[in-house]
Amino acid sequence: MTLNNNPFNVLNATPRDSTQRLKELCDEYSLNGNADEIEAAYAALTDPSARLAAEIRWIDAGSLGKGAGLLNALLQNMETSEFGIDAVIRIAKAFDELTPHSVSVEINESRLAAGFPQVENLAAVGEELKNLRADIRNIIISRLGKFGIEELAEVVTTIVENCETSYYAVIDDIIDYYKTQKRSALDEQAAATEERARYLNDQFELAKKLNRENTAYYVGIGQTSVSIPRFCTCCMAETHHTENICYSVSEKHGFTEHTKTVSLDFPLCDDCVAHRREVKEKKWLLNIISMLSGIAITILTAIGGVLVNLFFMPIIGTIAVYVFAGLLLKTRELSDLHSNKINSVWFSDISLHHSGVIMNFTNMFYARLFAESNRALMQVKKYRKRVLREGVLQSVARPFANALFVCSIVTGALMVTLFAISETSSPRRTNSRPPSISLPYSIPSIPPMVDFEEPEVDYPPNGDYQNLTGDFEIAPLMIATPNDRRYHYVILKDELTGKAAFSLFIHPGETVEVDVPLGDYRMYYATGRVWYGATHLFGPNTQYYKADTVLSFRLEGFTAEGHSIELIGQVGGNLSTSTANADDFILDE
Repeated sequence: MTLNNNPFNVLNATPRDSTQRLKELCDEYSLNGNADEIEAAYAALTDPSARLAAEIRWIDAGSLGKGAGLLNALLQNMETSEFGIDAVIRIAKAFDELTPHSVSVEINESRLAAGFPQVENLAAVGEELKNLRADIRNIIISRLGKFGIEELAEVVTTIVENCETSYYAVIDDIIDYYKTQKRSALDEQAAATEERARYLNDQFELAKKLNRENTAYYVGIGQTSVSIPRFCTCCMAETHHTENICYSVSEKHGFTEHTKTVSLDFPLCDDCVAHRREVKEKKWLLNIISMLSGIAITILTAIGGVLVNLFFMPIIGTIAVYVFAGLLLKTRELSDLHSNKINSVWFSDISLHHSGVIMNFTNMFYARLFAESNRALMQVKKYRKRVLREGVLQSVARPFANALFVCSIVTGALMVTLFAISETSSPRRTNSRPPSISLPYSIPSIPPMVDFEEPEVDYPPNGDYQNLTGDFEIAPLMIATPNDRRYHYVILKDELTGKAAFSLFIHPGETVEVDVPLGDYRMYYATGRVWYGATHLFGPNTQYYKADTVLSFRLEGFTAEGHSIELIGQVGGNLSTSTANADDFILDE
């Protein structure tokens, strides 16, 4: 029974009103109010046994005594206002002042005035006081129910500390309520913990399986503060050590560049730090082995004199060593708890203008905990993990980019070596000249001019040459011609095969310096004044010669050895020649 539905309140009556007065009030209010409620209130007040509950709960300091009147006033205030600790303490004190005897005395005085039978059964009064205590408890609990368990503990502690005595019946009820709520909260927490443990165990087994699959998990969050679970991002081990993950994004507007950097510390256990360090160390060991192998091949081919022709060998050798050594060098095998041998968390995007970031994880279990902690969603994407692979080549991130780095170092060493060879072998880049060879002095014989039906052709440019072998032109060759109006067409033929290897056209009185392929050659040359093309040369007036000495063009260490030839007759000339045939100047297709 509450104060609002108390029969005295319904009829607007007092405990001293007689039966006749109660009947008048009932008839009066039945016309304008709820007749059923009015009749029920009238019946309760005219029944001596039912009337007792209404009398005890009615607010009337004059009829029910100081304690009861104060108590009912406080209860009315408690029902209609916010919870107050002072009000609870006053209610507890007021209720403890009520006894069955004192209450029955006050009730009997009112009943005597109203003409109702006296209350003689003190036990009945005691039972109604117990019911009143229960009502008080329910009213107070209804106000305490808005507090959480921690706030409730603070409120109850404050109430107990402000009481004058260690025991009040109402305070005891409040303490019992707190104990019940605390026990219920602990039971719920234990049940939730047990359920959580089962859930985590199932998820843990699933996570160990997913750690071996080529998947990654990304979580997008938008808040400025990020909650980071204190477990290793790779293997979920508890740890206090962290690694810093940093990511920056820039955007340029006109001449102003805006940059935003996000840095977070994620947990990483000692074991995962160790296996990451091992992968990095063996990766650099692989790089060093590959680079040294490529440089060694470069030096050996240079010493052997074949580097220029086989310049690609150091690169091929480096790649081969990189692949085989990368497969032979092993890293330790990781347990099912680990999700990757290298990075287990990284940024994939951050917003320049907002607080949003996207985090990527290789461990599904950690990704889910991170998403739950930050009230975000976890999504799955394809990602090549390296946890199952033991070879260093299969364990490192971006192995092809790493291979390009190694090859670039070897290529740099190769270019330096080729440049050194070129510098030391080219006569145009040194002060030294090849030994001079010249024709012995003789009076040139000029044949009579014979008419020719073929049309004349423009002379090729001075120094125009053709490399017929396709090999690299390395060894120096210099040829000087006399200023006697005769043009010279020179051919070098391989001494072993007899095939033409190099051709050269020289104007009268000119000196030409060219590089020719390495080899042993015999020189053929034709002279004349009118040019009819490579087929007819100088027509019927052509004079054909060949050198009696084989000319060798070789590499001596890093120096290419060639020849300097003067086709000018000199006293003491050392180049003997003999007459050649026109067929000797036919170039092989």
